[in-house]
Amino acid sequence: MNHNQLLQLIKKYLKKNHETVVIDLIIEDYNHSNFYMGLVFNSKIEKFKVLFIPLDIVLGKDIASYTCYQFIQVSLVNYILETLDKNKELYKVDSFRYRRKEEETSYRITIHTSVRGQKNSFEATKYIPKDWLFLFEIIVILFEHAPNIVNELCKDLLTLFQDSNMKDKKST
Repeated sequence: MNHNQLLQLIKKYLKKNHETVVIDLIIEDYNHSNFYMGLVFNSKIEKFKVLFIPLDIVLGKDIASYTCYQFIQVSLVNYILETLDKNKELYKVDSFRYRRKEEETSYRITIHTSVRGQKNSFEATKYIPKDWLFLFEIIVILFEHAPNIVNELCKDLLTLFQDSNMKDKKST
């Protein structure tokens, strides 16, 4: 099953479970691994959760067997929503949001946001760009609510920020 088919299955699964995506992170062919992470709101129980699905192990159409959820504090959700809303002026320009190198077919990162009816997509290759700093803590929060096995992946995605932090510490 290809990634587009898997993402369609995830959408159907979320709809069936009365869950709406606030932000999701799709990682494709990153060191030969593929993952889906999303902050979702379940309208049936009126709670926010972080959803994690390791796409490489999904067989068939039963997405539910592969999902991993972690409840998230409302204060963190509010922080995420406020951060996305506060920075919406930054990403009105398509060239700011689309940084994917089309010639590269691996290390693909896609982020979708849906805040106050406004939907946006961000695309990059291998690392989160430095000028997407407002997404740094949001990504960290998502990974904090995902299985520990993907901790290194979080560090890899945010490498550009870590490098600049190390340089700043060395210069002081």
